Amino acid sequence: MSNNYPTRSHWLLYALLYGLLLLLTPTSGHVFDVQFWEQWATHIGAHGLGNAYTYETNNYNPLYQYVLYGYAKLAGSPQRILAGIHYLRLFTLLFDFGGAILAVRCFGWGDGNQRFILSLLFLLNLGYLYDTVVWEQVDAIVSTLAFVAVVQALRQRPVSSVGWLVLALNMKTQAIVFLPALLLL
Repeated sequence: MSNNYPTRSHWLLYALLYGLLLLLTPTSGHVFDVQFWEQWATHIGAHGLGNAYTYETNNYNPLYQYVLYGYAKLAGSPQRILAGIHYLRLFTLLFDFGGAILAVRCFGWGDGNQRFILSLLFLLNLGYLYDTVVWEQVDAIVSTLAFVAVVQALRQRPVSSVGWLVLALNMKTQAIVFLPALLLL
């Protein structure tokens, strides 16, 4: 692993790219999912996290309930939840960036600048960011958590690996597909 990646200038450039991505897609998203998140966040904000599943259509795993709870508390009112619902992608986009940075930090080649450029191949690739930026989906969260679980397994850290996989499973049950590979590592 390179100790000089990412540097302060890399972080500043990542922040600039992050901001640009947010500005370029101010109101994107899959209408039904965004509508559900608005309803769920409003319900959680009004009735508390412990009552998240009392809302009939709320079927997401627990980890995202915490995200919605945090968002509802930050927004403060149902009107502000609705007005800023597209800002939920701020959280998911962090996982897109984190996954790319972790991948090149662990498995990339070259010095810090070469690794930064390699990470940009991920972050400027529409195929990598499409799900988050265009559809406002949350799959980047589960993918990054599962990737961290694999990295930890490769480093012979089974307890940490299981912990990260449990977080991924608490985000989306589909993370179970990583279990056989992790058991082999």
